[in-house]
Amino acid sequence: MPERGESDQSRFAWEPGDWKEWLCGTCIHWKDGRVCAAYPNGMPDEIWNGDVDHRRPYPGDRGIQYKGKS
Repeated sequence: MPERGESDQSRFAWEPGDWKEWLCGTCIHWKDGRVCAAYPNGMPDEIWNGDVDHRRPYPGDRGIQYKGKS
């Protein structure tokens, strides 16, 4: 535990690659949960977890990619 006046920065440390952008919530194709127009039977873990940038085609997306709500 840090002494008074000191901060424990380690719990806020980010390593390269830690941040993932989750696009689904701002996409016009997203319906609810893991369902969207591109993946009506449920999207792959890679997209749901933000491991894949779905602004680019991804296998099985039926030609539908991320499009932000305006």
